[in-house]
Amino acid sequence: MTSKASSLQHEWDAIVIGAGPAGALAARQLALGGRRVLLVDKKRFPRPKVCGACINARALSALEAAGLGGMLPDLDGLPLNQLEIIADSRCGHLALPPGLAVGRSEFDAALATAAVAAGCEFHDAAIARVGAVRGERREVVIETCGAEPAMLSAGVVLAADGLEHSCLSHNASFASEVAANSLIGLGTTIPRAGYLLDDGIIRMVAGMGGYVGLVALDQARINIAAAVSAADLRRFSTPANLILQLLQQAGAAPPESLPTAQWHGTGALTRFTRQVADARLFLLGDATGYVEPFTGEGIAWALCSALLAAPLAEACLAGRASPQRLAGDWSRLHQAQIQRRQWWCRRVAWVLRGAWRRRLALAAAASFPWLAQGIAAHINARLGSSTR
Repeated sequence: MTSKASSLQHEWDAIVIGAGPAGALAARQLALGGRRVLLVDKKRFPRPKVCGACINARALSALEAAGLGGMLPDLDGLPLNQLEIIADSRCGHLALPPGLAVGRSEFDAALATAAVAAGCEFHDAAIARVGAVRGERREVVIETCGAEPAMLSAGVVLAADGLEHSCLSHNASFASEVAANSLIGLGTTIPRAGYLLDDGIIRMVAGMGGYVGLVALDQARINIAAAVSAADLRRFSTPANLILQLLQQAGAAPPESLPTAQWHGTGALTRFTRQVADARLFLLGDATGYVEPFTGEGIAWALCSALLAAPLAEACLAGRASPQRLAGDWSRLHQAQIQRRQWWCRRVAWVLRGAWRRRLALAAAASFPWLAQGIAAHINARLGSSTR
């Protein structure tokens, strides 16, 4: 997919930076409307991604709303319907609205392919930097290996390049405010052989101020995603040592292949980007901020942000409102529809980080399962449901 930046045409209706779920879906939606869309990602596809690999009910409904529900059977994912929590040598179970476990490299590649099928042009291994507004265009500098940087322009730019949103790192207005107690992310995929984990279960193991999520992707692989403190990672030297200690402390059996796993990491997870829009510029997905997710909320937030922002980007291109007004509209809409839904994940993270709070929560879930399932149903609520 990679080409030299100098070979790209210089003017686009929209340039979307970041080909994860938010960027790829937003690019597709604009391309379906007949817009000339360039989608770029700094990584070469397919690429690994630290993620729980869970597509929850809300994410599934977002894909269906976009007309992409039919792509899921081709990904050979496993249905999800239960959350198992292990902490302090105790175990609890919670029914979940139906979801799907899918490897992120396959999922993201499928969304990028859908964007291309809609008419979008996609280039991976391309670094982008958002520039200034010039008249009715916004500049974007694109760099690819072995080529001089190219200056492109677009009627609208969508920045969906993740936690660090490096395409705006030179602009202090879009800097993330990282929570003081934020954890970092670790992830890997291991062979399923030799580890007992039934289909349909998200196993969440909590302890040591962090947690580890395990889910079977298919008959051969298990995905592991963890949120841990950077201090603990330094203390235990390697991700495998830290995850092994966390699992054993909580009373969960560790996979035998853990010591040989190849790990990937992220920066601080919990963060907030105060400014999520500017004239002819919208931030989407993780670039707007993030809260530690538990049952696929991160992908759901990303997909929903794409569906919400794409019509505003189209309105900007069509001149139906001023770019400044649309930037304000996106800030308010994002706060109402995305940030408000992250509140419950903040509360769950707070509970899991304290030993007495974890024990109390597990006891309450056992005694009042309707309460725990009500919270799970709210977090996983389908797009457009009454619990929104």
